[in-house]
Amino acid sequence: AVADPSFVGGNVTIPLKEAVLDALVAPPNASVAARAIGACNTLWRHPRTGALHADNTDWQGMVALLHADVALGGTVLVLG
Repeated sequence: AVADPSFVGGNVTIPLKEAVLDALVAPPNASVAARAIGACNTLWRHPRTGALHADNTDWQGMVALLHADVALGGTVLVLG
């Protein structure tokens, strides 16, 4: 499915986020975030090169929630 050239992108969920990054995406095609986190949740095929790329956007949602909670004077506990 992913190897098919007609695959243009998709979302990756647990428990495959780490495995997909390691197995399917060449290191230069993984975003800085995906490499730093060691997992991806977004895949897309580059329209010109056909190379599979990966990113991790989970951290952006987490950071936004932390900023909102802290700005409101809340307490944040991060596990994991």
